[in-house]
Amino acid sequence: MKNDFISTVSHELRTPLFSILGFTGTLLREQDELERETRMEFISIIHDESKRLSALIEDVLMISKIDSGRVSYKKSELDPSITVSEVCRSLKIRADEKNIDLRLRVCAPMEHIFADQDSLKQVAINIIGNALKFTPPGGVVQVSLFCEAQTMCFSVEDNGPGIPAEEAEKIFEKFFRVERPGEAVDGTGLGLSIVKEIVAAHDGTVEVKSVPNQSTVFMVRLPISMQPCRK
Repeated sequence: MKNDFISTVSHELRTPLFSILGFTGTLLREQDELERETRMEFISIIHDESKRLSALIEDVLMISKIDSGRVSYKKSELDPSITVSEVCRSLKIRADEKNIDLRLRVCAPMEHIFADQDSLKQVAINIIGNALKFTPPGGVVQVSLFCEAQTMCFSVEDNGPGIPAEEAEKIFEKFFRVERPGEAVDGTGLGLSIVKEIVAAHDGTVEVKSVPNQSTVFMVRLPISMQPCRK
């Protein structure tokens, strides 16, 4: 498993890094010859690949902290809809690039939860980002927030290819990735493992329900605080 992890991470680091080096090299060599539109396109690609590289490094650092027991959560009372809304706004560009309809539904009244804001954001980014990755162009990703029985429910539903039943139980394991015949699978397989660890540290649960070739729904449940959110 360790050898597979090193091999996977090396590949995932190399891909965006080579892209960054390639485009910056072109900009340096041909800066006076490139049209402004082309330069801006290159800069945009460099920016996107840098974010991809940063996210990968954060995942590796996070799983290292989890394994060594060095994770500390700065929990406070917060409105989860604000954090999830920010994540949806930041991922809308990715959704638009694939012509995916990214929807957010917040059911009132929304309650406070006691959580680490950065960790909650990481959970939302990983789950929504996965849905966008596997949803085909023209698809829909529905993000929902609602409360029931003293629990805050955060669900993400897509109409992508789904997860085979025999693999659904494994997706929260470290380094596990769903293999799809004929498709290259990117990522380290750390994202959902990190999600599970964060949710468990907040006394919550995460589960997945999937129908192959139809839909996948991830559901995170976290205990709410006693005080309602003040808008």
